[in-house]
Amino acid sequence: MKPTQWTLLLSLIYIMILTLTTQADDYISPAGMTLDANTLYIADKTGRQILEYATDTRQITCVFPLPASPLGITAQSESGLVYITAGVSSGAVFVLDPSQGITHIIPVGHTPMSPVLNNQNLFVCNRFDNSISCIDLSLNQEIARIAVGREPIALALTPDETRLVVVHHLPEGPSDDNYSSITVSIINTATRSIINTIPLYDGASGGRGVCVSPDGIYAYITHLIGRYKMPTNQLERGWMWNNAVSIIKIANGTKVNTVLLDDVYAGAANPWAIACSSEGNYLCVTHSGSMEVSVIDRPALHQRLDSVAAGAAVPCGFSSSADDVPGDLGFLAGLRKRVQLTGNGPRSLALAGNSVWVGNYFSESLDTFDLTEAYPRSEKLLLGQPQQPSLARLGEQYFNDGNTCYQKWLSCASCHPDGRMDGLNWDLMNDGMGSPRNVKSLLLAHYSAPAMITGIRANAEVAINAGFKFIQFMSIPVEKEAAVNAWLRSERPVPSPHLVRGNYSLSAQRGRNIFYGKAHCGFCHQGDLYIDPSANDDYISEIKYDVGTNRPDDTRPLDVPTLAEAWRTAPYLQNGGAATIMEVLTTHNPNNRHGITSGLNQAELQDLQEFVLSIGKALYTSDSINGDITGLLGEADGIVDIQDFLALLSDWIQGNSFLTASPTDINGQYGIKDYQVDMFDMMDVSSRWLFSYNP
Repeated sequence: MKPTQWTLLLSLIYIMILTLTTQADDYISPAGMTLDANTLYIADKTGRQILEYATDTRQITCVFPLPASPLGITAQSESGLVYITAGVSSGAVFVLDPSQGITHIIPVGHTPMSPVLNNQNLFVCNRFDNSISCIDLSLNQEIARIAVGREPIALALTPDETRLVVVHHLPEGPSDDNYSSITVSIINTATRSIINTIPLYDGASGGRGVCVSPDGIYAYITHLIGRYKMPTNQLERGWMWNNAVSIIKIANGTKVNTVLLDDVYAGAANPWAIACSSEGNYLCVTHSGSMEVSVIDRPALHQRLDSVAAGAAVPCGFSSSADDVPGDLGFLAGLRKRVQLTGNGPRSLALAGNSVWVGNYFSESLDTFDLTEAYPRSEKLLLGQPQQPSLARLGEQYFNDGNTCYQKWLSCASCHPDGRMDGLNWDLMNDGMGSPRNVKSLLLAHYSAPAMITGIRANAEVAINAGFKFIQFMSIPVEKEAAVNAWLRSERPVPSPHLVRGNYSLSAQRGRNIFYGKAHCGFCHQGDLYIDPSANDDYISEIKYDVGTNRPDDTRPLDVPTLAEAWRTAPYLQNGGAATIMEVLTTHNPNNRHGITSGLNQAELQDLQEFVLSIGKALYTSDSINGDITGLLGEADGIVDIQDFLALLSDWIQGNSFLTASPTDINGQYGIKDYQVDMFDMMDVSSRWLFSYNP
């Protein structure tokens, strides 16, 4: 049979497999919303679609399917076009004409979100590329990329379109210093350069939302404040976590202050979306953990901030100076209404006149109320027939639910946003007071027992139970614990931004040889998970190691963590003292106890770091990996061959969902990804396999 015939035959097989197995979840999960006149466009992340919703008739009027999960959305009233950010490592902006459907696909960076319009340009956060894309809408292509700080997650533009405010999700640098905080960047849109970088209050983490006042003077940022210098032995009065809004003066790039959204006896867990009313009288903040919206009198807020800055005492609070405000749980007394919602997981927000529209991620619904009412009552609006959630879906919901915490101060997602880590050190009680440790990601924790840095918990299930009891100070039903465990088991690594078209770069390939060769890293980090080899098939490590990275006063050996998603989990080591992998290999490894690295030259160290930052390919189920799934050593080997085809075929026969979450969209009519699995992809994958193509 000729090669072209082989290609066509295998292409037909691939098409049959993908047609039978690839589908989106049935749940409706609003991840973003934008309002254009009386039409609300809703980005449904799990359903991979855009819902067109009429606010006057309160009905869905049209549904636009997408080939990737939408993460952000905005609309241009003049043209009637809607711009949607979607995808993971192969991120793109989809241009939607409601009368025609998707008209253009514009490739951007890794995990694009929070699109904002600037005249004929569109700005987009590339969360895991640490950059902002600038797109020329007349050309429908990216014309510039601006490097910013760690995980840009939200954007807002001033009304005159000259300044772009960027919120970062996690702190940068080591966490064993006396100050850890996320930053806010101000970009000049004409020069496309950063003109100010503003660190927020110490402990600020988990940035989520931003809006700008109608006069363009102030930016408002939602985030959390971790009181990480305190032991985690109580919750009252925000002892561990507070939930806050920080105010920035845009013109000179200065922080005005940080205001707490909690009350003395009631936390307001996990602030997310924020919006300012068009006339500037109100600020609205969704709380995805406590399931409510804060409606704040904005002019009165600034009057109070000005007053306390001048030395006047705050009524109902204790602040007598501006420095007191970030610790004052009574500062918003009399200025804010807390509106309880009917739905679960409020993550998106739109304002229209006096009407507030809220998208509830987990309850497949909207909430709406009149913000001018003295005691607003929110109305529930279903977005279709609710589906019975899977155990994992329920687990994700409970993980993000502040109602599982005493007084709603926090949720599991406060310390572990997206199931990962907050970039801070915490002094947990499980290994004694006065022993702060860097927060670990929970990714793959259920496949790498024991749990915790010192391995003090037998496994992740035990650790989850202890977390509810000793961090959230609640005992929850075993059914909820089982659901949380199910969700965490289902989580898989996000493809590393260090990969090149889904595969190891040449530098990473060289680094892989060093990892398993003269650096001896593979002695302790083995298999798909890169954990201790004693784990074998039961994923239980029997050996812990002392590699010289524990505190001088603590000689206990430490558990070997997985290296999957190491690119995402800085800072490193038990105390968060290493800001980069390079520091792990050099500054924090003077005696070659944590790998033999002292004899490596700079180029070899760079290659080794590049490989570590690329690890996890074999476990990806969330994006295209160019067909390279497995290899002789149990992980992707940079070659598309029969092992990869058989792995896919095996998963299909067994009814596994690998293909459902790993579309092989690697090519298209014009030689680039086109966000649909079709004959172009089949021919590409088949030819790579048949001719042992090495990417």
